[in-house]
Amino acid sequence: MDYRDLNKNDLWYLIGLITADGSLSKDGRHISITAKDKEYLLGLKRLTGLSCDPRPKDRAVEVSKRCYHLQFSNVVFYRYLCSIGLMSAKSLIISNMDVPVRYFDDFLRGLIDGDGCIRNWKHPTNYCEQWSLSIYSGSEKFLVWLKEIVDSKYNVYGHIYKHTRVYMLKYGKIYAKRILAGCYKEESFALERKKLKAKQCVESELYWIKTKM
Repeated sequence: MDYRDLNKNDLWYLIGLITADGSLSKDGRHISITAKDKEYLLGLKRLTGLSCDPRPKDRAVEVSKRCYHLQFSNVVFYRYLCSIGLMSAKSLIISNMDVPVRYFDDFLRGLIDGDGCIRNWKHPTNYCEQWSLSIYSGSEKFLVWLKEIVDSKYNVYGHIYKHTRVYMLKYGKIYAKRILAGCYKEESFALERKKLKAKQCVESELYWIKTKM
């Protein structure tokens, strides 16, 4: 795979996914992406032109509980990822990244597909439908940077919380809808279950008119 030949939207989606659910080995050449959905990784393979196939990370566990990963070697792409802010053992130390504004929607969709959660529930007292979008990271500095960009680009306001062993950037109700509408287009490649959840959130209008803007 030559990353320079990829469609830019697909490239920045891939980079967002690697930022969330990927890892860079210490050898300076290998890149790995992990997911539970094998079919999703096969779709990602087709999208990017990778030659490797998804492999189980642990064959000892039950099939239903297995995670799969795509691992490939590409020194040029590895160095490019490092030049924009990624690194080996990035989880706790990643901070600012050099992401073009033009492709930030794609980058963010990759992040959400990897380390995001789109949730809906009924309010326990008024039974109104509630929505939230959360993005998790082990690095508070990364979420501070991400929040600044997301808040400005989508005209929203999020909050960062300490969530067990990681940090969480959270957006509720109308803000989640606004962000997801910008990231998840009908033609965009995405993890199917999150794309469906994003669509449901965007199309849901119940009681959001009461939300203070």
